[in-house]
Amino acid sequence: MSRRRARRSRSCAARSPACSAPSLTIGAKALAHARAKVKELEQGARFKPDERDFLLDQWRRLIAETERANDDLDSARKEFADLLRMLQTREDFIDELMQIRRATEALSMTLGLGGL
Repeated sequence: MSRRRARRSRSCAARSPACSAPSLTIGAKALAHARAKVKELEQGARFKPDERDFLLDQWRRLIAETERANDDLDSARKEFADLLRMLQTREDFIDELMQIRRATEALSMTLGLGGL
């Protein structure tokens, strides 16, 4: 794989946790659904008041837990992206060192040929 293609591939990998994770939409959909259920229960008269209060409490609790889970996942996603960026930087540093080594070897060979 060419260095350019490899770099492009790594940069996409570094973006993916922050940009296109399916969990982003799953969490948003779960919250939207739970909030819609709360709104529906608040406006409806399908259940007895004590049943309705119990269901509302359960849905609100689920909303709070889902929001916390989404926040935790977002923090983990950001940490992972930072680690990938650091890894990329380290890899770039090592690549530069290898280029210096090859250039030094080429210089040594050139100097060796000059003494013939």
